Amino acid sequence: MLSEYCRKWIRYAENDLAIAAREISLPVNPRHRAYEAILYHCQQSAEKMLKAYLISKGSNPWGHDLDALRTQCAVFDKDFNRVRLVRHCVFLTTFVAARYPDFTFSNA
Repeated sequence: MLSEYCRKWIRYAENDLAIAAREISLPVNPRHRAYEAILYHCQQSAEKMLKAYLISKGSNPWGHDLDALRTQCAVFDKDFNRVRLVRHCVFLTTFVAARYPDFTFSNA
């Protein structure tokens, strides 16, 4: 059974994903869509889900690097080592920087 603390991390992750889904579905000119914000919320959702998993295992996760968190998760379940998951974690981690004014997509 998951602790209330762990369930809170999952709820926050679900909220971030809902925000990203809502933003991507808005009927706006795609050139004006805030892709960096959408990808940031995707990164935040993934980060919080990975942290929820680690918390459920008794760990105390820290940081924003999804690949580092994924590596910690793989200690408990080797399925976290799947190549596609590794690539997605590395890609999404670049969007933490999307919250800063000097970020450009060419940096990603």
